Amino acid sequence: MPVLIQGGAGVGAGAEVIVWGGLPDLSAAYKGKGKVDHFDVKARITAYSRSLITNDTFIKIIDVQPGAYLTNYIDLGFGYAPRPVPESKEEYEVRLTFDPETPLPIVDMVEDYGKYVVGSLKWALEGDESRWEEVQTVHAAPEYITPRQMIEVFTQGKSRNSSLEPRANPESISLAALSVSGRNVTYTQIPEQDFYESKERIFGPLGAIALVKMHRGIREVGFFGGSELEPSNRHLAGKARTFAQAFEAYPASIKAVIGAAS
Repeated sequence: MPVLIQGGAGVGAGAEVIVWGGLPDLSAAYKGKGKVDHFDVKARITAYSRSLITNDTFIKIIDVQPGAYLTNYIDLGFGYAPRPVPESKEEYEVRLTFDPETPLPIVDMVEDYGKYVVGSLKWALEGDESRWEEVQTVHAAPEYITPRQMIEVFTQGKSRNSSLEPRANPESISLAALSVSGRNVTYTQIPEQDFYESKERIFGPLGAIALVKMHRGIREVGFFGGSELEPSNRHLAGKARTFAQAFEAYPASIKAVIGAAS
């Protein structure tokens, strides 16, 4: 059976199975109240590809939607990883627009994304039609983790999965825990304007606006619209690593970010 690991062009290229990395339609989740272009463009491609399928084509499309990239949070380039606090040698800070309890589906794209592709495809090919229905849309991430839990991993190497007491003003929240390496890493939820200004320096105005919209959509309707991840993790070609497990696998990156001893 010909398989195309790509996008909608395969519908007219003789492929019988198309596997590609789309994203959820957050505009649909907003019910017309907002949009996230970066997500919605990919969702429209998926919908358009499926609209071309007729009873005569028999094409199967598996949409393996990646979660948030692990590298964005452990590498300095994207600007999500801890940054040194000015005039301090021991203080580091993560500044994003998410509430500390916003669930984020983090995936190691280098090591684990392919497990969702191969696992879903193998499961579907070896079974009946019901299996294809089960893997039409796959959410590629092993777990949801909150910014608060990420900080626990950065400071302690693991998450306690404890909950925060409610706060009246989430934008003023600052969370800190002393790391085993002597570093103090904090998380602060910042206003959208502050986030935009920090990202405009890296990605320009259009890129910064896109990130602001993406963060707003994730805060308000969830990265995968609140969908459970367990069904997408049933048929992996090897277990995907959690954020804490991946953290341990990249000591050089972590040392570069927070200067911790490996």
